[in-house]
Amino acid sequence: MVLRLLQKEIPSIHGAAFLIGAAGLLSRLLGVFRDRLLASQFGASRTLDVYYASFQIPDFVFTVFLVGAASAAIIPLFLKFSAEERGKAEKLIGGLLSVFSVGAVVIAGGVAVFASTLVTFIAPGFSPAEHELMTRMTRIMMISPVFLGFSNIIAAVMQARRQFLVFALTAIVYNIGIILGILFFVPIMGARGLAWGVVLGAALHLAIQIPVLWRVKFWPIFTSWSRIQGLSEVFMLSLPRVFALSLNQVMMLILVALGSLLAAGSIAIFQFSNNLRYLPIGIFGVSYAIAAFPKLTEAALKKSGKEFSGDLNAMVETILFWVVPLAFLTVVLRAHIVRLGLGAGYFSWGDTRLTAGVFFLGGYAPYRGGPRHSFDRHDYRSPVAAFYPRLLRAWQHSASICRFAFDGAGGCGIRSFSTLAFYGPPLERPVDRGFS
Repeated sequence: MVLRLLQKEIPSIHGAAFLIGAAGLLSRLLGVFRDRLLASQFGASRTLDVYYASFQIPDFVFTVFLVGAASAAIIPLFLKFSAEERGKAEKLIGGLLSVFSVGAVVIAGGVAVFASTLVTFIAPGFSPAEHELMTRMTRIMMISPVFLGFSNIIAAVMQARRQFLVFALTAIVYNIGIILGILFFVPIMGARGLAWGVVLGAALHLAIQIPVLWRVKFWPIFTSWSRIQGLSEVFMLSLPRVFALSLNQVMMLILVALGSLLAAGSIAIFQFSNNLRYLPIGIFGVSYAIAAFPKLTEAALKKSGKEFSGDLNAMVETILFWVVPLAFLTVVLRAHIVRLGLGAGYFSWGDTRLTAGVFFLGGYAPYRGGPRHSFDRHDYRSPVAAFYPRLLRAWQHSASICRFAFDGAGGCGIRSFSTLAFYGPPLERPVDRGFS
């Protein structure tokens, strides 16, 4: 009964968006609960700075893995091959899984070996003891991009078949895994338990999709890579998107490096506010984008410009209808939202004020859009070009950040550091795990 429900096809964009949005709301509420647990147990402390800094290498590797696992690149080819010849789509997915498995082992293993050297560049302001903890946590977290890469490939199949329910549950179980790590692993292992919670969440992200794939009898066909059509096309279609996201990830690396030079808790405050301000985007923006993508792709394959434009315009209008007023309300009620979501335990009133200030500076991020629809039409250049102006402005702001930080401005330095929130982090962040 449960498997039959999970494999149910949802053809309507609004129906799929409602489902994904509802699941997104639950996932975001779990994310707020996760952050509240972290804030109450650790406060805006150096321990949380190390935890969030430890995400940077695995997140960058995950972005690299999207070369062969980006759903935006896989779905158009999957739908095209499914309509052309029986078994062709299965061979494509099998080829991607086999290529990814080899690449993941090599890259993840290499990064784990050199993690101790890499962390000194990512967080130059940390002490030797903090570098040691970050190295251990990074090596543990390097398992998660492997699980998430496999999960993304399978999720592309689910989305192309419009089986959105199981896909909608992936972000929920990912957060549940992290919460379980906070509640049960941290008391036993200390801060390293946070890293194992991330790994558990990534494993659940993959595991929840496998029974449905088995149930619908979609069997990936493994064969020689040279005999698989579409592999090179997936890689070529993915490269611009991966490059664009990599630029944002590089910006995040710069942000973390700068944050490590500021007062303890700067990185944690930035991340807390970042998570809160993405609530309306995750519920409305991402849900509609994911729900509409397969239908937009089919319209592009049929070369139906009228249908494509109509669906795209309707999607944008609906997103703006919900997101614009919510963005305004979150800015006005920022202190109340922060205190309600995070105000517990060791998270002090001073931490609340700083987080609210960062939240205000990044509060207009929901107005930013993404060129994901370009991939429907095999437009490779727009996704990259869209990121250049924002990245340039972010780099210009970094000079003022360094000036405030090294002049001993304290909280002013943290707020200046946070102005990059508007420009730096990607719209579809790795923490969402699957919205790629």
